[in-house]
Amino acid sequence: MIAAAGFDHSQPSSWLLEGLLFYLDRETGDAIAADIAASPAPATWLAGDYVTVTPEQRAEMAAHHRENGEESQDSGDGNIVDGLLPHTAPGPGVPPAQWLSQARWEVTESTFAEHGSLIDRRVPDHWDPKRGGDDMWMFHARRMQGSPAGSR
Repeated sequence: MIAAAGFDHSQPSSWLLEGLLFYLDRETGDAIAADIAASPAPATWLAGDYVTVTPEQRAEMAAHHRENGEESQDSGDGNIVDGLLPHTAPGPGVPPAQWLSQARWEVTESTFAEHGSLIDRRVPDHWDPKRGGDDMWMFHARRMQGSPAGSR
């Protein structure tokens, strides 16, 4: 589909999966990472974010947010607990380096809380596991040099 729109697979490319992996299961995320890694381009970059939680942890987090009056942290269309959380998926389920190395990516990763501490900023409780939240991962990755296209 993207080739029909003029995308040239032989040219270096960057892919941003920001806000997408929250809604996908592991199998779908694996397929996307492998498909992008299969590009014949000499340099391919991938970046994104996701949360690593199980459905049970998600339910516990929702209860925690309700108990602490945090259910109104949203953009105005509902609340983070009842509006967003039920629609999220477990995503890759492991830290980015562990997930993406299987598809031959060199990964740089950090959690949202770790990144916040580097710039002396406190992140919201729901993104800090030390305060009852999730590990929200941010990553960027580059396809390993010499990796055969399509290797999984």
